[in-house]
Amino acid sequence: MLDTNEAAGTQSAPHVPAFDGDPILAMLTSMANFSGVELDITLFVGGVVISGVLIGGAEYMEAYARQFNATLGDALSEEDQRSTIEFAEGIARDVYAKDATPEQKTQIRTSNKTMFIHLKDARFVTDGAGMIFLGEEGQGFWRGRLDKVDGFTLGGISAEQTDQ
Repeated sequence: MLDTNEAAGTQSAPHVPAFDGDPILAMLTSMANFSGVELDITLFVGGVVISGVLIGGAEYMEAYARQFNATLGDALSEEDQRSTIEFAEGIARDVYAKDATPEQKTQIRTSNKTMFIHLKDARFVTDGAGMIFLGEEGQGFWRGRLDKVDGFTLGGISAEQTDQ
């Protein structure tokens, strides 16, 4: 719902989290974090092109914990693996309002500064080498600082597009 700004006589967009950067990208990230929106996106970060599916922080944290435990496997005790999962679940709950009521989500959403953007099926697009997938195709996750994104476009880049 749009709020009326009586002093200026204009309407403002729904809550956009505080952040130094593109307010549209902040809004999309916030929608992914708190409404479960997922969409194909391509980011331009320091001269690097990163393409994937925008996801919420809670989904990223849970996937990160699974990948972390799978990567280290036998090097971690069962207690350490459980701690990793609990840590990720705590962030998903406290920072990204996983399983929260609508009222709790609103409170967390308006009090947290959106600082990170998360992608699944993440891949780098390179000149000459084509597409570099993070992890197995469809399994790579990427997390970056939102204020370091130079630009973005909706839609992903496929391996077929880079072969042309």
